[in-house]
Amino acid sequence: MKTNAEEALRDDPAYVAGLKKIDQKNVREHSAQLENNLAVGIAFHNALEDAIRAKARTGKLEPSVQSHLVQSGRDAVAAFERAQKTIEDLNASFSHAGLDAALNRHIPDIFKDFDTVGNIQSKLARFRSLGAREDSLKCVRDELAKDNFNVLHMRSADGTLAGLVKTTRIADVQNLVDTIQKQGLPTVMGAGSGGAVAGGVVGTLLVIGGIIIVLSWFV
Repeated sequence: MKTNAEEALRDDPAYVAGLKKIDQKNVREHSAQLENNLAVGIAFHNALEDAIRAKARTGKLEPSVQSHLVQSGRDAVAAFERAQKTIEDLNASFSHAGLDAALNRHIPDIFKDFDTVGNIQSKLARFRSLGAREDSLKCVRDELAKDNFNVLHMRSADGTLAGLVKTTRIADVQNLVDTIQKQGLPTVMGAGSGGAVAGGVVGTLLVIGGIIIVLSWFV
């Protein structure tokens, strides 16, 4: 059953007209590309979490583990950069189709029912199949809750897909990979302190994942 907010979106004249203007096949293909990029990022995040725990436990990382982590990080940076370009292309299509207004009017209300909306739960299941761990998905929910589930304005974004993608922290991820390669994985102390190391990765994954969910109403 669709929520009232979803029905309001589908009844919005701007949404109905915009869907006729965009190439939905193109949106589906772009969404699939974003999922592929997200999977690469998730793999790096998982490897990073495992390495942080291993170093906290033993005080060091095996050279082979560090080498794998660096390569995984490089792959993630490249995937994030591809995702950024894909989202910028999608934003141009959405703006041309006049869908920005419909997005801003309805997507925040839809996301307030985060725990019950079928599209959202379906995509979270998809993210699990791509390797996302339950604690990471809980982090997604917690971060969205900080902004009242207003996904298009989280991290002070301007309400557009292009504005949201500008809040990614790809440069932070690149800096982290460079640090791991040159100096090793930073030592972290205390429960939850790994978030300080992985923050850029988490922030970028959050944006890409949020946009993938938003796109599910436009394919």
